[in-house]
Amino acid sequence: MRRGRTRLLPRNPSLFNFPDKARFLALPAEYQPPVVAVMRTTLDVTASGVAITMGLVQVLLWRAAFGTVPRGAQVVLLLLTLLLGPGILLSVTRVSAAVEAAERRLRDAGISRTGKAK
Repeated sequence: MRRGRTRLLPRNPSLFNFPDKARFLALPAEYQPPVVAVMRTTLDVTASGVAITMGLVQVLLWRAAFGTVPRGAQVVLLLLTLLLGPGILLSVTRVSAAVEAAERRLRDAGISRTGKAK
């Protein structure tokens, strides 16, 4: 079951900041659900990555207070942090691609209804 912000997303996607937001909001309601699904996944991936990173930071801080910080954990934290940025950028790029795909479907539907390009 989805919780928090991802549950609110389908009701009011205009509250969220994402690439191509104006183009997304210009789409008819029946073309928006596939984009919302990609946006949900993006939020889930981002929130999970940040939560894991912050959890590891907290564990390392606690261990540092007792003077026992394993070098391997520091390397894992560094790698996780370095991979988190590109991972978020990649998932945000998927949102833009989903908006473009929805616009293409809308254009194709308009062409098939009229038999010619608008």
